[in-house]
Amino acid sequence: MEKEYDNNIENSQNKENFNQDISMFGNQVVQKLKKLHILIYGLKKLGTEIAKNAIFFTVEHIKLYDKDINLSKSVQQTLQSISKSSKISIIEDFQIEQIIKNINIIIITEILPLSQYIQINQLCRQNNIGFILACNFGLFATAFVDFGLNYKLYDRNGEDIYPFMIQNITKSNPGEVTLVNQQPHKFFTGDFVCITEVEGMYEINGQEPRPIKVLDKYSFTIEDTSHFQKYTKGGFAQLVKVPKRLKFESLKTILDYNKQNITPISNKEYKYSKMLHYFWKALLNYFEKYEKLPSLLCEGEELQNFIDLYENKEEVNIKLVEELCKYCTLEFYPMSTFWASVISKEILSFCGKYEPIFQIVHLDFLECKSKDNISFQDIKQYQDDPFFEQIALIGIEAQKRIQNYKIALFGAGSNGCEMARNLINMGACTDDQGVLKVIDQGIFKKFNLNHHQWITESSLNQIKVDIVEKNILNINKNANVLKINKNADKSSDIYLGDIFWKNLDIIINCTDKIFVKQYLQDKSLWFDKILIDQSLNGLKGNIHLSIPDNTQPLNIQKINYSSGKYDFDKDVIQKFPYLPIHSIIWAKELFDQIFVENFRDLKQYLQHPQQYINQYKNLFKTNTNFQMKMQFNDKIVQLLKQNMPNEKYEDEQFWVGYKRIPQIFQYSSSNRQIVQFITSTTKMFVNMFNLETTEEDMREENLIKILEKYYTGDFEQQRFWIKLIEDNQDLIIDQLIQDCSKPETQLQLNLTLFDSDDDFFREKYIEFLESASNLRCAQYGLQKIQKYKVENIAFEMNRRSLFTQSIITSVASMQLYMLAMQKDLKDLRNFQFDLTQNQFYFYTPQEALIKEINPEYQAYIPQLWQNNPIDSCDNCQVLKMNPFEAYEHESGQQLPESEQQEEEIYEQEYEIYQQEIQEKEEEYNQEDQNDDQIEEFNTEQAEQTTQDENQYLLIETDREYLRLNKWNQKEYRIKYTNGDLYEGEYDDNNNVKDGWGCYYYQTGEKYEGFFEDDIINGFGRYWFLGGHKYEGDWKNGKKHGVGLLEFNKGDRYFGDFINDLFDGQGEYTQSNKNKYEGNFKNGLRHGRGTQNESNGRKIIGEWKRGE
Repeated sequence: MEKEYDNNIENSQNKENFNQDISMFGNQVVQKLKKLHILIYGLKKLGTEIAKNAIFFTVEHIKLYDKDINLSKSVQQTLQSISKSSKISIIEDFQIEQIIKNINIIIITEILPLSQYIQINQLCRQNNIGFILACNFGLFATAFVDFGLNYKLYDRNGEDIYPFMIQNITKSNPGEVTLVNQQPHKFFTGDFVCITEVEGMYEINGQEPRPIKVLDKYSFTIEDTSHFQKYTKGGFAQLVKVPKRLKFESLKTILDYNKQNITPISNKEYKYSKMLHYFWKALLNYFEKYEKLPSLLCEGEELQNFIDLYENKEEVNIKLVEELCKYCTLEFYPMSTFWASVISKEILSFCGKYEPIFQIVHLDFLECKSKDNISFQDIKQYQDDPFFEQIALIGIEAQKRIQNYKIALFGAGSNGCEMARNLINMGACTDDQGVLKVIDQGIFKKFNLNHHQWITESSLNQIKVDIVEKNILNINKNANVLKINKNADKSSDIYLGDIFWKNLDIIINCTDKIFVKQYLQDKSLWFDKILIDQSLNGLKGNIHLSIPDNTQPLNIQKINYSSGKYDFDKDVIQKFPYLPIHSIIWAKELFDQIFVENFRDLKQYLQHPQQYINQYKNLFKTNTNFQMKMQFNDKIVQLLKQNMPNEKYEDEQFWVGYKRIPQIFQYSSSNRQIVQFITSTTKMFVNMFNLETTEEDMREENLIKILEKYYTGDFEQQRFWIKLIEDNQDLIIDQLIQDCSKPETQLQLNLTLFDSDDDFFREKYIEFLESASNLRCAQYGLQKIQKYKVENIAFEMNRRSLFTQSIITSVASMQLYMLAMQKDLKDLRNFQFDLTQNQFYFYTPQEALIKEINPEYQAYIPQLWQNNPIDSCDNCQVLKMNPFEAYEHESGQQLPESEQQEEEIYEQEYEIYQQEIQEKEEEYNQEDQNDDQIEEFNTEQAEQTTQDENQYLLIETDREYLRLNKWNQKEYRIKYTNGDLYEGEYDDNNNVKDGWGCYYYQTGEKYEGFFEDDIINGFGRYWFLGGHKYEGDWKNGKKHGVGLLEFNKGDRYFGDFINDLFDGQGEYTQSNKNKYEGNFKNGLRHGRGTQNESNGRKIIGEWKRGE
């Protein structure tokens, strides 16, 4: 029996939600989601969280079943309050044969007998129904996915695809395609590409996809091209996302034949994923036999009964089994929200978007349990406590610390709401001494809807911190919440003073704004407070944990959310666009110029008119000329005059390859794209100047009539009037300045500056970008851009999905467990994830660098956490003394009183001065030697780079299989024709080095570390022939990231690298103990830095290109 609740779909909210989903997942997936019928079996914490995530997908129908009918009704009511766009129904009598006829996918989160799982799975396979089994057993989570025999994956990663310019194609078998060295292609062997617009080798052109084999990041091979004509120029290669068919095995087949189709989603599970798999099977067998799970903190006979059910007793890890078994009945909140989000993504995978779990995953968070051996007797007295299960996991002392934490939560948007929900459900800040301070100065706007269950239509135009406080108290009325309606920047320092920061235990950042991250890091460093920083971009994110005196702070300079995706040459954007995305970026820059920069200047004029006019006279000329020029006419005419089509420059044609000849557009009311651009621009001006108009005035037909008055006559007449105005420009400017100086003129202007957080301006912003970019595309013969793609690029930083927020906030909450248990640094975790590929990477925070202050005293303090506290009574007293008093205080000696003694002191000081001059000369000589050393190393490095590039030309002479390592990866020993030797993990399907390995060059050099697709990628160590050594991050065969480079003569550099060069924040220590700390650029000191010399002298200043 099924009871339905059919919500009234509100068109405005429904449309808004679809727009956001299209922006995030694409139109094709959204259309599939709208028709989806989902059954969720089991509505405890895990099932409820999955249902909550599913409702935000705006699916057609969600069916709920739980043996507890009251729980089903409660969940139904909650879902109804979140969204009015889906049908929600309750199943009271579960008859799988009848129910399965009307669903597309079933998600089971309840522990059932194994036979029942198998029965439901078989029925799903027979009826082509998606089947997901997901369970959370305390600190252990598992999932099994079966999408049948006919599943198609249409898009494995969700990344936008763009064509790459071709530089050359060889006539050979196979043909080798080389791309222009601008951006790496990111193709994989086995991908399909289409090649178009090639000149000379015309046979290769066409839309049909062809398979490729990747050679390096700028080249790949295709089919035999030896019989084609010779390549001359031009062409594009673009990835084609060809559907990939996957065949899933049934649950019975996998369990009966012990098939381990285990997807390794986490780096920490490689070493014992098989043991976790055996534990899962034993758990199913235990429930089948005893109809229950092992009790909380079980031991003795009950634990032995569980172990007896293991099929592979010789491989039983007793310690692991005990730890997992003791807590398997728990449902602690962060783990449930984390696993629910991972499973919710599989709904998108069922629709063909993103890699699905294939087919089993296991994950544990054993580091979240107490390091003490807690027994049931130890916690029996707390059984009535609402956080009893959590006490059983981490202990009563840690739970008290959590409840008494003083936490500052910065950001009350969707991510901040989810973080606050996690904290309160853990019991954080609920005791007398605890407090949760929520800091944000924003209000909820329409575009915030459907990003979190707390953000509803009733929240619109309400202060964010008020809504967060209200929902927190609805969960736990004992929570101590302090709302602060301020921004996280220096403007709030008067409100967030020293007392605010000193009284905190933990700072949590839930915003992606760089200036907020920098501000909070500075406060964390100065006041010695733990900082948990979160960053999200689409379905990817990371957490960085900074602990005073223990870990390295967050490197703000390395944060790059777009990963260079939109980093194009300026000339390409302004003059030679060849991709639709170029037009969107151009339109964004045009918008900023017209509606942001110009209006900001005009606002300054209104505030200080005379001062502004005297200072910015030239600006009026620029703006006047800008108003006279049409973006799609005069600038194009000028470009074509400079580079006439069909003319040769230095024996080569200019308009070749990616350079497309643009059309010259003149106004025509019949050109819809031109009219749309002018209309959207006019509407922006009207609203920013707050002009009084009616809807009738702004109708497109009326605007066209007005435009006809200004665009009459032929092109020569227009040029005459433009020339007349330019000839009299100085007179016009002078008259304009006089008019603008009049008070009555100033009072008539009522400006509104552009606000990207305002719903109205966001809508007009997208209208402008869509019309401007599509007009630009038409001018250059590019494909029209859909609106949702414009939104993607316009608001790249604002792409949010609730289940990714749940992942990042739940892992951040688990860090609080470990902090409350006062665990060692090795037990803490930074975290990165890419949900599109089901990849989760946990790693220990990097220890703080240690700097030796004075060898005589053997005093060591962390380098980047160092500050100079002056709040002790003794230090404050010294600051108040004059230099003579300070000398006596520090040395304990009296100053000399006689003139003779003063003369002796003078001579001593003069000798010291001469000695310092000599040391300075030696330092300059040392720096010259240092420059020579770096030049020598760069020469060796260039040889090494050439050597690495030549690896692609090497031919194997011998390949010997060694072993299957503990991570289930095949290891080989491979010899090459030139004498090189490789030992390590190897992908024998694609014939590439992939994973951890050692490469021995015939020159004597050696590399030990990670490879990816035959290229050095990831962490690794390199021993150079000259005696230098590098240890750190690599990218595409080059030092890129953070690393330590030790020179053979004693110098060393630790810091950021970009493309083999020092670039970013770093520390260079010379062999004579001189040390520079600061910014580098292209291998040279460039920017703010500090030079600490061995004689104690310190130089602080700005360096420019090494000087």
